[in-house]
Amino acid sequence: MKPIYFHPNERQNKPVVVKHKLSDTGWEACLTLGYAPADEEYEELGLEPPKKYDPYYVSLSKQGLDLIKNDRVIRFHQLSEIDLVDYRHNRYNLVRGELDLKKGFTSAITKNSIISDAHFLQLMSQVREFLDAGGYLKKKTYPDVLPELAEEVGRRDGFLERFLFAYPAVSPAKWSEEVVPEELRAKVQHVFERLRRSEDDVRITLSAEAKERWIRWHDENTELIQAVEGITAGMYAKLPSQCARLALILHCLEHPEHSHKLALPECTMEAAIALVEYHRAHNEYVLSRISAAPAPAQHLRRERILQALEEKGELTRTEIDEVLNKCVPKAQWEQIMADLVSEGVVEHSKGSSGPRGGRPAEIWRLIQEERENHPAPPSEEFEG
Repeated sequence: MKPIYFHPNERQNKPVVVKHKLSDTGWEACLTLGYAPADEEYEELGLEPPKKYDPYYVSLSKQGLDLIKNDRVIRFHQLSEIDLVDYRHNRYNLVRGELDLKKGFTSAITKNSIISDAHFLQLMSQVREFLDAGGYLKKKTYPDVLPELAEEVGRRDGFLERFLFAYPAVSPAKWSEEVVPEELRAKVQHVFERLRRSEDDVRITLSAEAKERWIRWHDENTELIQAVEGITAGMYAKLPSQCARLALILHCLEHPEHSHKLALPECTMEAAIALVEYHRAHNEYVLSRISAAPAPAQHLRRERILQALEEKGELTRTEIDEVLNKCVPKAQWEQIMADLVSEGVVEHSKGSSGPRGGRPAEIWRLIQEERENHPAPPSEEFEG
């Protein structure tokens, strides 16, 4: 009996991930993953909900993945049984899929289970990383997956690359009586009125320091483009023009009536670059939400963290989140920090809890002399 899926975007019997290839030395497999319909979604599909005794009835004991070998279901696994989650929970009830074991896997003598050897453990590790990166263990529903943009990813006509996305992680706001102060509103209005009175068709020049900073960032971005591919590379390629526009906007807001009389300073260029880097991180996050493509290469995030460590010397958990613009799952950057610690590039220490208890403060400190001996892993080990 084949599983029935309900695709949250397309509203049809279709998995979200279809035959995603996984492999390593000596083995290959494909992952198909999706979500079971809720009762009302079965009705939308024109199907009757399964009986409680059917294999794919949505219940705590029937969640998980089919393991398929030689076109035959070997065993139906709960997610917790193969360590994809820590324990059974009804939040995973709608997750279902298939792992098609192409080659390199051994079944037990009884032919009803797969032996958990090195190949199988490597496979589970890759599946876990893929599910974590895409957030697939939580059923995606509108607007979380931005379905109105999913078609644009496949179209690749250059339209989506022009956007600067902002997708901050926010909690629902409680009721507040606070409003924008009238004084602040008047100041903003006054700035725009002055901008409207300024001269048209004027040229803004860069200070020598601002131009030097621009060239340095531009060349760094060019290197990053070579480390990614597809729509991510297209977005990176658009960032220089976006950065120039933002620098111009900031400069005119700071000097609305005589911006053309002043060279754009380095501090304004630095602010524009900071804005672009914020949107770079959020563009990457949005891409991971509107397609099944994996998140951009971890080595790019590693370099951002290392750059911040070189500037500050040490980082706390909160500061690492800020460096990555608060849109990279903690499990992913924690793995980066663990790798840096094991390589001897960074040292990790924990302080004591405060007077009210809570999580002890954690600090990652750069071991400067080791940084030169431990460059980032080569980009060919990662996919953009």
